[in-house]
Amino acid sequence: MSTETEVIEMKSSLAFEYERATKNKYRFREASDEPVMGTIYISKDHFEDRPDKLEVTLRVLDQ
Repeated sequence: MSTETEVIEMKSSLAFEYERATKNKYRFREASDEPVMGTIYISKDHFEDRPDKLEVTLRVLDQ
């Protein structure tokens, strides 16, 4: 039994736009008519300055 993680050839890049701030997080909504992930929250501490847009890459990993 292998403990290495294998990457399968399934990859998507999703665009997100800043929506609003909560107490400790920035909220981003997916910029798509048919969202895959919808809304994501990211810690304010992760960024020096708040970005207006993000790109998130989604990859399937198979163990």
